[in-house]
Amino acid sequence: MRSPIKNLKNSTNSLAVLRELIPKGSVVESYPFYDGNVEFTLSQTDRFVIGTTDSPVVFEFWKFAMDDPKRISLIADKLFPIVEENTFDILRKKWFTYKDPYTRSALFFLLNRCSSMGMISHGDMDTKNYNPLAIGNLRTFEVSNFHLNFLKEKTIFDQTSGEISLFIPGNYCYDVMSTMPPVGIEESHFRHVKTLKHFVKQKSIFVYKFHKSLLNNKNYDRILIDQHGKRTDNRDNAKEIILHNVR
Repeated sequence: MRSPIKNLKNSTNSLAVLRELIPKGSVVESYPFYDGNVEFTLSQTDRFVIGTTDSPVVFEFWKFAMDDPKRISLIADKLFPIVEENTFDILRKKWFTYKDPYTRSALFFLLNRCSSMGMISHGDMDTKNYNPLAIGNLRTFEVSNFHLNFLKEKTIFDQTSGEISLFIPGNYCYDVMSTMPPVGIEESHFRHVKTLKHFVKQKSIFVYKFHKSLLNNKNYDRILIDQHGKRTDNRDNAKEIILHNVR
């Protein structure tokens, strides 16, 4: 099952390597959960995945997408004609104020597919990703071996539910003093230095865009990945870096 949601900001080609690292039958908790492309693929290959987010709008979208995706797709199709340059920015500012949760979910989907970055709150307007294939993926969406988890009052440091913790935060930030604030309400807080330190005592996997400073981390094994998702020993070819202690 393909995810109906795009994530061009934090896309990854690490899936093949993740399947090597995560044994079949494992329970995996993924944070911050957003588009589900990696998580849903893992859940279809004999792994049970817990998608954890602290974003209320992300939690709501997936909750209702799992409940009645056809209803959301029909509303999205009716709303799509109003998406143009003048209305796009207005919808970004107002979409979450609609009373009906299915309408909010349809707008979440629309804004995601019409954003050049696949984000709700930022990215240029680009409607090419809103197409019959995307609508079909939403209308027929169904997932198994998956549980959606919302961190309402707790943080990821207070609760871990899986045998293996999986983190795909995208770009690394050395945030010893404070975390980088999320750009939009669909993004989760992520404390890079603290999270790397905290989860060293349990089986964990971190998937980052390549960053030279991560090469110096002695607490985890590392795997470099090229643009095609294959392992590489050449730092100049590396596009992503995986830090893990799954042995």
